[in-house]
Amino acid sequence: SAWFYSALAGINPDPRRPGFRHTVIHPHPVADLTWARAEHQGPYGTVGSAWEIDGDGLTLKVKPKTQ
Repeated sequence: SAWFYSALAGINPDPRRPGFRHTVIHPHPVADLTWARAEHQGPYGTVGSAWEIDGDGLTLKVKPKTQ
């Protein structure tokens, strides 16, 4: 499950501020998938990332941290 949210959905802690106080969103879509969605509940709240490939574009939606 860690690979799913960290690589595929791209939800990662900011390396300069570990522990998910700040989050970096950088998804890595794979060839056979057209969408992915994940949430990570960390010590500072829950953050979400969802992406979808449609035609020639990629749409990314980010759910900001909530407590």
